[in-house]
Amino acid sequence: MALASGDLAAAETAFSAGEPEFKPFITGPSSWPVFFSNLPFRDGPARVKAARGDPKGAIETYRRLLTPEDIGQKWTAMLEPRFVLELARLLDKSGDRAAAREQYQRFLDLWKRADPGLPELQEARRRISQL
Repeated sequence: MALASGDLAAAETAFSAGEPEFKPFITGPSSWPVFFSNLPFRDGPARVKAARGDPKGAIETYRRLLTPEDIGQKWTAMLEPRFVLELARLLDKSGDRAAAREQYQRFLDLWKRADPGLPELQEARRRISQL
């Protein structure tokens, strides 16, 4: 709510408070780390950076979220295609057409079996044809 209302300092504090202290390990019969690590607000810090006018910082944060081998990553999470789409959008806005096109295509590849009428798919296809 803080991010939506434009209170970026409060949003940053809230997202930071929601991050785990350590990277949870997925072991044994318990599946709570899988659900905990795939919470929809994992990209909150990237969204705050973008709202502050720091696209470079937001791009770096999304790239980290999309790189499972990053030792500093606190999330043990599945790849989130919508983060790929947001990375493509940021790269597009920053003028890096080649990288944006690559990420739009990556998003389309990840969602190739999704409902073809989804607006995200239409956007990605349109942007690829324009780049």
